[in-house]
Amino acid sequence: MNTLFDDKVVWILGASSGIGCSLSRRFSALGADTIVTARSEEKLQALAAENAHTTPLPADLTLTDKLPALVNSALAIHGHIDIVIFSAGLSQRTLAADTPLTNTRKIMETNFFSSVAIARELLPHFKQNGGGRFVVISSIMGRFGAQQRSSYSASKHALHGYFESLRAEEWKNNIRVTIAIIGYVNTEFSRHALNADGSSYEKIDQGQQKGMPPADCARRIIDGIRDDKEEILIGGTEKYATFLKRFAPKLLSRLLRSRNIN
Repeated sequence: MNTLFDDKVVWILGASSGIGCSLSRRFSALGADTIVTARSEEKLQALAAENAHTTPLPADLTLTDKLPALVNSALAIHGHIDIVIFSAGLSQRTLAADTPLTNTRKIMETNFFSSVAIARELLPHFKQNGGGRFVVISSIMGRFGAQQRSSYSASKHALHGYFESLRAEEWKNNIRVTIAIIGYVNTEFSRHALNADGSSYEKIDQGQQKGMPPADCARRIIDGIRDDKEEILIGGTEKYATFLKRFAPKLLSRLLRSRNIN
């Protein structure tokens, strides 16, 4: 049976674990050819071994000067790309006053500048190919800031601003943007968050432990892409904080001052 994603090429950045890994598996099951990128070649090879339609393309996305060559390598695999998913991410577990600029730069390079660099390189291809879709894996932290998330939240706010503008500019060229605003998902994302000295946090937040399975999150993201949604809000009760931000911002502000969200 044909699906919407038969013969489509999907490039997933940040695919070695968590949501990105689950997206690769689900897209492959739906008939797409997937290209998977992350730093860990070993994890990518293991993912590719599960499905013959998955191609590993390891890279360090913080090395933005090398990303134009990475885009060319990705395009050379199948000759075209239809959907690119920005799932690579890095967070923090430090107060703004304790977060060195080097950590903020690393977070912005991973979460924001790598996505911008790749999107700019792919735009000419999408236009020549008659269209394409950028999928941004964001967070409820892209809607408001919270304790110990200053740089991470800033990177997600930046993604929203950039890709909403890109959507408005490139709609006429059949280039679509889907932003997935994610709450708690049961992954190891917090384990890799940065401490003040640049070391890894090495803990799983309680909210994440109780979050939805990444496979369920991936399914909802793909359903939103299939339905051509511009935004997809995914999560448990924590997602309603985004509505508080809009309709009762002072109440949300008091809640965020009174407790941490870990």
